[in-house]
Amino acid sequence: MNQKHSNHQNRPENTQGDSKKRNPDRNIIYHFLVGLGFLALIGWFYLMREIEFMTWVTALGPETHKGAMNMLAVMIWMLPAFLCWKYYMRYINRKLDIQGIFYEDHYYGKPTPVKDKPESNLSDQDNDPKTDNESAQRTENATTDSKPRPDPE
Repeated sequence: MNQKHSNHQNRPENTQGDSKKRNPDRNIIYHFLVGLGFLALIGWFYLMREIEFMTWVTALGPETHKGAMNMLAVMIWMLPAFLCWKYYMRYINRKLDIQGIFYEDHYYGKPTPVKDKPESNLSDQDNDPKTDNESAQRTENATTDSKPRPDPE
């Protein structure tokens, strides 16, 4: 098999250079670290319950909107935790050389270059070659017949 056209399964273990070897147990380490991060999220949520942050936020609103206030308390409390989760996941992905894409990378991806294509807002009747030649001749005549414009001062 030609080495230039080998598939991704036959690529060498060392893709980062000779100084950085891939750890064969990195999948186990990765899942362990993700589990630790998830336990930290659960712990952060129970800390909110322990210090009664939900009760305090619920007391700010009317009794009829107790559920909405609880939801607001969870959203406010968990916002910094999920921000930390995002950066934690990126950190362990970088350290363990885990490759892939993030949802936001796909969503905010690099714009694809648009090829130059003529804008045609004309109907099928207007695409007649004879009509196109006549309009080109009219445009050519208009540019040669027109007088030069004076420079505005």
